[in-house]
Amino acid sequence: LRTALCTRKTGAAAVVVTLDPVSLFDLAQWLAAPAAQGGLACDAALNLSGHTSSGALLRKGDAKAPWRKFGDGSFPLPNLIVITERAARTGVRPAAPARVLVPQQTRRLAP
Repeated sequence: LRTALCTRKTGAAAVVVTLDPVSLFDLAQWLAAPAAQGGLACDAALNLSGHTSSGALLRKGDAKAPWRKFGDGSFPLPNLIVITERAARTGVRPAAPARVLVPQQTRRLAP
């Protein structure tokens, strides 16, 4: 199990949670591989975890929307990363929204 974040030159971001064990090397290869080769074409990435703490919560829409859980996340953690759209009042155009990607099988990670 692994959780990673990555960004692309387009400004888009992705949150990746693997449900099956995968090596850090294989995950890095998949994140960096061009989309034409089945990768995410990330230009920068951060591996967050590689054990049962891996997981993500996703809520799309307003604050009343239900949460979707990805990964085990079987025990409480003291830290987390929150990704939100930028507020309109900043005048900064938001980047493309982050996507949560959950590869179902390790073999899909190999480019």
